[in-house]
Amino acid sequence: MASLRLGLKVCVSNASFAFKTQTQTASKLFLNASNNATLLQMRTIARKDHLDPEVVAAKPKPWPYETKKYSVFHEILRLDYPTTSRFDENTKIITIDGPVAVGKEKFAKQLADLLGMKFIPEPDLDDLFIDDRGFDYRCLNRLLPESAQFFDVKMLHINPYHIGINTLAWIYIIRRSYDYLDALAHLYNTGQGVVILRNPWSDLVFAESLAKHGFLYKDTLDFYHRVRKNTLWEYQRPHVCIYLDISPELSLQKIRAKNNFESKSKVFNLEFLRTFEEQYKTLYLPEISRHAELLVYDWSNEGDMDLVIEDLEKIDFDKYEMFGEKMEDWRWFPEEHWDEFRRKYTNTKGKLIAHFFLPTYDVEGLYMTTDVAKIRREIIETYVPNYYDEGFDPSVESWWKLLFKGDGNYREKQNNRWNIVKNVRFDD
Repeated sequence: MASLRLGLKVCVSNASFAFKTQTQTASKLFLNASNNATLLQMRTIARKDHLDPEVVAAKPKPWPYETKKYSVFHEILRLDYPTTSRFDENTKIITIDGPVAVGKEKFAKQLADLLGMKFIPEPDLDDLFIDDRGFDYRCLNRLLPESAQFFDVKMLHINPYHIGINTLAWIYIIRRSYDYLDALAHLYNTGQGVVILRNPWSDLVFAESLAKHGFLYKDTLDFYHRVRKNTLWEYQRPHVCIYLDISPELSLQKIRAKNNFESKSKVFNLEFLRTFEEQYKTLYLPEISRHAELLVYDWSNEGDMDLVIEDLEKIDFDKYEMFGEKMEDWRWFPEEHWDEFRRKYTNTKGKLIAHFFLPTYDVEGLYMTTDVAKIRREIIETYVPNYYDEGFDPSVESWWKLLFKGDGNYREKQNNRWNIVKNVRFDD
């Protein structure tokens, strides 16, 4: 283990040398490693001010993964530096969870700044309902049947018994997965750690709480569990999960003080918030603590960020057994395994998300009849200006040109998020 950690640091510090030399160094390192040993990342987390400046300066430049694929040819022909050559102590995924209005975003931003990590906020669903030209599809709701309306978070708090809540619960776990896959791709291609608000695993707390209060249909919850099981096993879990704890009573008090649509919510009452806390502490926290480091803080009066950093710096990521559950997602053998996961999260995001789209014919809350789907299609085509994306209108462009027309770079094609909403239910 010690030799592998030393070798990893050697790879990082040699990044400024010629590419061929570094590749040979990495190859020798892994060829000499024991077949029974696993490769772990750096053993701890550190403030960005405590990182070795020479090691940081010697790291290769980030791979431009947002515009350029990392293919198997890059790996085999060594057209880029080894994946782990960009890793350092802070190449970690940290997720932040807690009750509503506890102050997660403020905490996460401060933590990311202190550690020199990328911050990813909670999903904003507005971009799913507003197209590139600024047209908001929600303005069509007054013309649409209830089951065909574009349901957002604000509508949830006004009318939690609307059938659209079933669609919203499904979309949320998909969007959290989108963001989490972006976090993994960023980590593998840049070496920079990520602090992200909530995650696909903790999203279960919302779905279970909504179902227990009769807002989410039972068949939708069953479907939710099916797609969750079908999808999340492909993802590497976070290294560290931080839970900021406050009482349901204080959470409600903070919600009421916001003076926005949440403050008048028909969902966020004391009973719901108690259920929400119970689901967190009986479902999510025990599950995630088996695989990641879990830190829990009483955040009633906010805490000391320096103490949080000290706790993170005390974590020894080398203490886990080879075949134990904790950190099993981050223990790999030779460099090729890290390259394989890098390709997976960089190039196949769309395929990974596609696992959420199981048939919904038996799910009442997600099913749209042919007649309703036809009405919605006619209204969209009638009232949406420039319905087709620029350059894709068949009344203007020839079919031959459309057949060979591209769809932007590969990440833009994978991020064609509008299809999630437009095809969120399937007609018969």
